[in-house]
Amino acid sequence: MSFLKKQGAGTYLTALTAIASVVGFAFYMVNCGTNYFKSQGTNPIVTACILVSIATQVLYLIMGQKDTPVADVMPVISGVTITVALAYFIQARVNGIAAIMTFTNNAQNMKDLSSAIVAIAALAIAMILNMVASFFAVHKD
Repeated sequence: MSFLKKQGAGTYLTALTAIASVVGFAFYMVNCGTNYFKSQGTNPIVTACILVSIATQVLYLIMGQKDTPVADVMPVISGVTITVALAYFIQARVNGIAAIMTFTNNAQNMKDLSSAIVAIAALAIAMILNMVASFFAVHKD
C-alpha cells in the first residue's frame, strides 16, 4: 500500500493518457478496416506515432519513479508524437468526413465515420491529458 501512497497525480493522469491513446489506436485500426476508409489503409506515420506515444507514456510511469533527466523528456516525446498522429489522422480523413456528411450520407458510411470520430476524440483527449499530466510529478518525494 505504501507504493500507492507515494504516487503523485502525474501517475494517474499519465495512466489515463495511456488508456486514451490505446482506445484511440484501437478505433484507428477499426476505422482503417471499414468499407469506406479501407482503400486508404493505415498510415505508417500515424501508427508509429501512436505506438511511440504509448511506449513513452508507459516508460514515463516506470522511469518517473526515480528522478532522472531521461524521464523528464518522456512527456514531451509523448505529447509531440500524439499531436503528430492526431494531425496526420485528421488530415487523412477530412475529405472523407466531408464527403460522407454531404454527398454519400447513408447508414453504412455513417457507421464507418463513427469509428473515425471516436478515434479522433480519444486521441485529442490523450493529447490534452498528456499536457495536463506533464505538470504533475509521478512520484511524491
